[in-house]
Formats: sequence, C-alpha cells, structure tokens
Amino acid sequence: MEIEYLKHLNNHPSASGLGGLRTLKPISMDEIICLESIYNGGNPFPKALRELLYT
Repeated sequence: MEIEYLKHLNNHPSASGLGGLRTLKPISMDEIICLESIYNGGNPFPKALRELLYT
C-alpha cells in the first residue's frame, strides 16, 4: 500500500508520552480486510484509516 495521507506518521512511527516511548504496530492488509468485513459490512475503510492501521 502506498502511503498518501499519513506520510509524516509513516516517517516518525514513535512518539514519547506519559508512559515513555511508544511505537506503532502495523497490521497486515489481510487483517485490515478482515476488520472491514466485521465492522464495515465488507466495505473498505476510508483511505486515511487504512493507512493508519497499515503504517
């Protein structure tokens, strides 16, 4: 998947916060498609949400 909207997040996947350093843990496209079928009636999520889950 090509990242179009969340390029900054893709380039900086870690952030410090109250609990220390946190890193995003991406999920696979197969998992995203499975979530879409469960929570969105099989329709694709908006592109930005797909990027957030994939990044």
